[in-house]
Amino acid sequence: MPKKVSDGEFRGVTALSGPDRYSHFIRRVADFEEIWSLRGSDGWVTMGDDVGHQCIPVWPHKRYAEASIRDDWSEAEAVMIELDAWMTALLPSMARDGLHVAVFPVEGPKQQGVIIAPEDLRRELAAELEQYESDDNGAA
Repeated sequence: MPKKVSDGEFRGVTALSGPDRYSHFIRRVADFEEIWSLRGSDGWVTMGDDVGHQCIPVWPHKRYAEASIRDDWSEAEAVMIELDAWMTALLPSMARDGLHVAVFPVEGPKQQGVIIAPEDLRRELAAELEQYESDDNGAA
């Protein structure tokens, strides 16, 4: 389980721009190898973006996901997804279903997060993970 997110870190990270939250998400997910989303009684929650994509929202830590449990998602619960399952099963399934990913949305106007196609997110996460492997190999 990732380290606790302090109140100060929570406020600071959620105040970042969408692209900066996206970068934070990529680093944290690579560090802790888990992703958080919300699931309701009918499955994963979805949201629409400004151009009509249906998106599954994701966050790098349970605290951020839980902060989004309100309004239409008030009955949802935060669920952890292991990175391997996300990369090998869920992202390909989302791509087949025509879904996108809303990375790290927060409350507020125009704060839907970075909307990205599943295969693009998989590629960016894989590139980040490769850096970790390179660092590990170089340290030996």
